[in-house]
Amino acid sequence: MKKLVWLMLLLILSGCSQGTPTAKSSSTRSATSEQASKPVKSRKKAKKAVPKATLSTLVGHAFVQQDDQKKAIRVLSSTSGYYLETLSNQDGDFESTDQGIFAAQLTLKGRIFTFTGKAQPQAASNTVQFQLTKKGLLKQLPDGPFYKKVPKDDLDQLNRP
Repeated sequence: MKKLVWLMLLLILSGCSQGTPTAKSSSTRSATSEQASKPVKSRKKAKKAVPKATLSTLVGHAFVQQDDQKKAIRVLSSTSGYYLETLSNQDGDFESTDQGIFAAQLTLKGRIFTFTGKAQPQAASNTVQFQLTKKGLLKQLPDGPFYKKVPKDDLDQLNRP
């Protein structure tokens, strides 16, 4: 019995020390085949990830028009639904323009956000759609302006030089 234990121990230890054969231990491989097996490094830059469209992409954030920095939108949520607030910079402060939608349903299909609710007095419609572009901008559909997210959702910083 003792001899059997020693024999098993010897076999286990001899098997562990051998390891697995590597490419260097094979004498039949040529230098070209070793080079071919190495991974090729790509010099292309990695593409930026396309931002994913979720409800949190809009809710609680402010966006300013790219072409006219005096116009902005803000999306808020409340117990009665979502609120799309349209803002305009008047004398250095952003104020509501009464063109938004309140008590709205906010739906997301693909990369298109749809607000449907009660229109404020100056609003053209009770439905507004935005598409999230691959660059992370919001495009008002069908052919409206582009909006970019305001850093830290601080509209006051847009007034600073």
